[in-house]
Amino acid sequence: MTFYRFLKSQAIFVVALSATSAALATATPYFGSNPLANGTVTGSPVTAHTAFIGALQSAQIESFSSFAVGDVASSLSILGGGASLSIDPGLGNGAIQNKIRPNGAAFPGRFDTTNNTGVLADTGSWFQSNRSFTINFSNGLKNAFGLYITDMGDFLSEITIDFLNGTTVVNHQVIVGGGNGSLNGALVFVGYSNDVAGFNKVAFNISQRNASDPTDPSTFDIIGFDDLTVGQLKPGSVPEPTSLALVGLALCAAGWARKGKQAA
Repeated sequence: MTFYRFLKSQAIFVVALSATSAALATATPYFGSNPLANGTVTGSPVTAHTAFIGALQSAQIESFSSFAVGDVASSLSILGGGASLSIDPGLGNGAIQNKIRPNGAAFPGRFDTTNNTGVLADTGSWFQSNRSFTINFSNGLKNAFGLYITDMGDFLSEITIDFLNGTTVVNHQVIVGGGNGSLNGALVFVGYSNDVAGFNKVAFNISQRNASDPTDPSTFDIIGFDDLTVGQLKPGSVPEPTSLALVGLALCAAGWARKGKQAA
């Protein structure tokens, strides 16, 4: 397993990636984090998203604009009926939201990424959840999936993302947000493609590692998800240069972390 550390401002995002040996040579991760996004689609997440989209021959995007605002009872039919988003049993809830200040209070950190104009404003809808959920594809195996994640960096929550073919894990990723005191409105893009080992399920496990009361959902971290994109790779598609740069950045960050420990 490889660990990538991204250190910016007050937030730390850690991404752990692993894949089955059969898929290792063709698996391509895409990742970018901007802890200072403050409700705007800017910075390295946009670069990662552009690289991901550029590798696709075709794509479907779920922006959640067609859903009514409110709690999601158990599941949603998404991507034009080609997939379902099912909320796992347990404490907490999932919901569709379109207001950046739903109660007229301070900006809590989730926001629309589809119609974002670079200004903190109500521009569209997104899905948000403090509960784990799973996306099941009903129309065959997929080989590319990505999405924007908002407000990941303020309560030390952790998301593990498993790409599965049936019960077989094709790829496993771990994203860890910054601790309390980090800024609201952080933005992450995460994507994955594999031109050999397809998947028909993506499972998101949200770990509330810093909830003040693990039995009280009102203390849970709520995370936003938008622009879920599923697609097919272009024939002969290869990893984009930004993906290689990502590895270099990770190694630099790891070296910097070791240097800091040695100096301490």
